[in-house]
This record gives sequence, C-alpha cells and structure tokens, in this order.
Amino acid sequence: MRFIVVFCLLLSGCGTQTIFTPQTVEIPVTVPCKMPKIEKPEFPPISAEDSLFTQAKGLLSEIELRKGYEVQLETAIAACHD
Repeated sequence: MRFIVVFCLLLSGCGTQTIFTPQTVEIPVTVPCKMPKIEKPEFPPISAEDSLFTQAKGLLSEIELRKGYEVQLETAIAACHD
C-alpha cells in the first residue's frame, strides 16, 4: 500500500508544469586596455657650465614637456577606465 501512495505522489510531481521565463543577467567582464605605448620625452641636457639664462630656459622647457607627458598619461588612463 505504501508503494502505491509513494508512486502516486511521484507521478503527481511529474504532472505539474513549471514555467521558466528567461532572464537577462549582466555580468561585468574585464577587458584588457589596448592603448599605444606613450614614449617618455627626451629632456634637454642642462649643465652647470651653461649660463643662468640657458639653464632657466632648459628648466622651463623641461616643465612644459613634463606637463604634456602627464596629460598624455592621464588621457590614456581615463580611456582605459571608461
């Protein structure tokens, strides 16, 4: 008798229909950033024998080159994070 009851319970489980609805799941995937290599600028050589005017001019040009280099690096980093 138990066998019939268990068998009927198992069959009733097969008779019910479950409705599956497809769901979209968004999973973040890491993508490597492919930026071209940014070359480090060559800074002008400054020696102690140069005049004060030449040294100041060289240092100011070095500052401008460094600022441009930093802007290029920041742009590359920002492009990889977007």
